[in-house]
Amino acid sequence: MKNLFLIIFTILSMNMWGQKMFEEKLDNCSPKFTLEQKEIEIIYKTGDSIMILDIIKESDVDQIFKLKGVLAAQLIIDSIGKPCLISYDTKFNTLRKPFDVEENLNSMPSWEGTGDNTFKSVFIRLFFEKRQIIVQRMGYNRNTGWNLLSQEAFYKKEPEKKDKK
Repeated sequence: MKNLFLIIFTILSMNMWGQKMFEEKLDNCSPKFTLEQKEIEIIYKTGDSIMILDIIKESDVDQIFKLKGVLAAQLIIDSIGKPCLISYDTKFNTLRKPFDVEENLNSMPSWEGTGDNTFKSVFIRLFFEKRQIIVQRMGYNRNTGWNLLSQEAFYKKEPEKKDKK
């Protein structure tokens, strides 16, 4: 009997939290949404390069140039294109976050809406490498796991060299 209770509790817990995919989980979004799985259904209208700028806005160019690591985020997009960050994970080579992840992702202005009264989850991964930033859009299916939907690389802007006098 004790084992049955433990199994039921485990299954219910997995169903409740199963769709929040990353370590930092937030509870300010719609609890009902569908996932992008095999193709991109919601686009960022201004393109991936502007998406990067919207995510790292108000960051120091020198800091971003030196930044290495990964940002993985799950956003819920509503019918008019308003994003809501539901979960994310960061692994950077700095002790403090180089930008306000929650604020910047929740204020991204160019998502295409779902067009109806539904909510769609999108997954983004940014890889900050030595000289470039790689943007990946991911899909997820419970049966097949993660699917790479798109990937694009952009060179980092080099900081301006200061004259030594």
